[in-house]
Amino acid sequence: FTARNIFLLPGQQYDERKYFRTIKNFNRLGAWQSVDVSLKERYDSVPFLDADIRLFPAPKLNLKIDLEASRNIADYLTTSQLFGIGLNFALSNRNFFREAIQATTNARFGIEPCSNFIQTLQTNLSHSIFFPRLITPFRVKNEDSLTNPRTVFNINGSYTIRRSIYSVSSLNTSWGYEWSTKIHNQQFNWLFTFPNIEYTALNGKDSLNKLIQQIPSLRYAFNDGFVIGIIGGVNTVWSKRNRFNYLKVRIEESGALFGLIRKLEDNNLFRFIKTDIEYKYFINYKKSGWAFRVFGGYGYVYGRKDGQPESKLPFFKAYFAGGPYSM
Repeated sequence: FTARNIFLLPGQQYDERKYFRTIKNFNRLGAWQSVDVSLKERYDSVPFLDADIRLFPAPKLNLKIDLEASRNIADYLTTSQLFGIGLNFALSNRNFFREAIQATTNARFGIEPCSNFIQTLQTNLSHSIFFPRLITPFRVKNEDSLTNPRTVFNINGSYTIRRSIYSVSSLNTSWGYEWSTKIHNQQFNWLFTFPNIEYTALNGKDSLNKLIQQIPSLRYAFNDGFVIGIIGGVNTVWSKRNRFNYLKVRIEESGALFGLIRKLEDNNLFRFIKTDIEYKYFINYKKSGWAFRVFGGYGYVYGRKDGQPESKLPFFKAYFAGGPYSM
């Protein structure tokens, strides 16, 4: 593992780019607090360089606790003004399985209390493992030319209750890859996730059922279902003087391949393609700045439910504006 991250190899001609790449490689892995590579000249019949690499470990475990508060005053389905509190725990292990494999466990609990009941309850538990290389069933060509390659395994479960509206249970697991490349001195950060598997079970209450009676097409959005598909994305950043640009493109599909299995489609497998494009532009001054953001997206749904074609994205994949309780 250590040798795989060293680019100053015995017998090779010294290259300053490989010197800095070795330092950056160990720094980005996160398992070390500081990295030092010192060079010393040694003369034989020809000049040589001896390299000493010193790695100083960072603390292995890190615990972070956050307390948050919110006020909900613009709820479409309820008229009360609610105050919410949430507690977040994040435990990080910088050397989970040795070889600088990192793991992060997050837990969240939040409630919105009212005069004599709890209006909203949210719980979430997630665990992620980050492998500092691409783990694939085949050899990746020119992997050494990639920057920050890593494999990500994620599993996440959540449960949400909104009194008199609905309760939702969801489970998500995914296996994906992240890496960076340079094209004409412009860095691009790539994401590819396969498979991405999600299951959501929804239990509608009185307020939601009444709303569906008014807008019948909502029944195709608010229901149980599977998502089994692929996610791909890329983002890049560039700047000039005091102007900063950020561009992100993302595409997600579900059911294109697994929807061909009739039994899965008959058991509420969602079939859709969803694309997002986000652009941010900043103009920074000494004590102030301008910030602009444009977001666009399109979702195409082509699945069937109860023998009828669907026309709505699942509610947990729908586009929204504002915070978690807005449109």
